[in-house]
Amino acid sequence: MNRSSVFHCRTLPLDDRVAELLSWFDGNPKDFPSFVTLYFEEPDKSGHSAGPVSDAVSHRVNNNSNISRRDLVVILGIVFTALIVSRVQYALPAWDGFLSSDLLNKIDSILRKAHKFGYTTEVLKVTDMLQNADNKLFSLMFRSGHCLHTLLPDLKVIDIVLRNSGTSFSLPHCSYKLYKQSFVNRCLFRDCY
Repeated sequence: MNRSSVFHCRTLPLDDRVAELLSWFDGNPKDFPSFVTLYFEEPDKSGHSAGPVSDAVSHRVNNNSNISRRDLVVILGIVFTALIVSRVQYALPAWDGFLSSDLLNKIDSILRKAHKFGYTTEVLKVTDMLQNADNKLFSLMFRSGHCLHTLLPDLKVIDIVLRNSGTSFSLPHCSYKLYKQSFVNRCLFRDCY
């Protein structure tokens, strides 16, 4: 099936539709679709009439599928991680330092709502994702063959023992906040390693 085409078949059971969608995410991430929607007549109709977390919706989901409630939560988590979390994490170290607290709060709000509505079993926080992404990339930079290794400043050469700054690198002088928030400087000052 051509992934760019519209895929909708009313006769295909719920679990088969989900399996088909998940199969689109096998293989090379460069080949993943950039936008996917998955529509089900039920529980959509029941959800509009009785509410999204009503017994009517649970009844429709359980009666129209061989998928257990627990498996459905797992499947929703996989789809949410593949489509939403992966997009948030894409190039995270590059734009981390430039996010305002307002934008961080908006992203956190979306992630909390995803947990509230059952799209993920864990409460995700964008600040945790940012810290983890910085730590991971910064630790990779220490390998001499890494393409970003040359961006690291020189090691400190100190003849006398001074107060420990927590870093073995010479810290750059940062006159501007924007410069200090760039990836390497942010990690050096935050002591990611």
